[in-house]
Amino acid sequence: MLIKIFSGLSVIATGITVFAALMGQTWYNLIWITALLLVGYFLAIIVAYVLLMFIVTGLTINMKKPQEKPSKFWIKQLTMIAEAMCILFNVRIHATGIEKIPTDKRFLLVCNHRALFDPIVKIPLLKDYNVIFASKAENFKIPIGGRIMYKTGCLAMDRDNNREALKTIKKMAEYISSDEASACIYPEGTRNKNDELLPFHAGSFKVAQKTGAPVVVMALRNTDKIPRRGPFRKTDVYIDVLKVIDGEFVKSNSTQVTAEIARNLIQNKLDEERKNESKEKVAT
Repeated sequence: MLIKIFSGLSVIATGITVFAALMGQTWYNLIWITALLLVGYFLAIIVAYVLLMFIVTGLTINMKKPQEKPSKFWIKQLTMIAEAMCILFNVRIHATGIEKIPTDKRFLLVCNHRALFDPIVKIPLLKDYNVIFASKAENFKIPIGGRIMYKTGCLAMDRDNNREALKTIKKMAEYISSDEASACIYPEGTRNKNDELLPFHAGSFKVAQKTGAPVVVMALRNTDKIPRRGPFRKTDVYIDVLKVIDGEFVKSNSTQVTAEIARNLIQNKLDEERKNESKEKVAT
């Protein structure tokens, strides 16, 4: 989608540049004219899109009405927005182990949580897997984004209310059981500002235990640096799929056992990368 937009802008800017050349403009002026046109057109499209989404989401999305299944239309919109944000904030994603993710069954994805950008960088990467996210209730109040999240099947997770949290887990299990979507949850329960993981909430793994779905364990690094660096400095984000814990194992063992395995896998990866970074700094 973004490629099409840029292609269209390039054609328009080229046409106007040629016209300006015919009018006797110098090459120096032509370069500035083209650059300003490209930036102006792109910003105009972004503003128009935001206004359109504000109107459409406000008029058509009722968040009091239960969302029975993820909307394919709004999933595409959310993916496009996430891709655009990665481009605008100058994010380069490095992913490994993606081939381990099951393509023939639904799964529960668990990952460490560092920043608000965590789901944003994962959405484009997982667009072929139809994954919905658990998010804190406050995020659904974000203009435009909160309503789109709701339509894509994302669910509010209230860690302070066990009854509401269980409802969310039950709904996630329904999505997986009905083959509507896979689910992503952050077992730490909140964003962690350090490399040392917070304790995992074993209850997060009840989704997999109830459904017998495999657990995809993922480690995420550097998303916390994006707001400080982007858009003028590039941020390299690293996403590693470490292991897929078999669904039968998850179903036949306690959630505490599965949570401990997942946490150790992620913590070991973070420790390993931290040591590698220290060695590189010493070497330089």
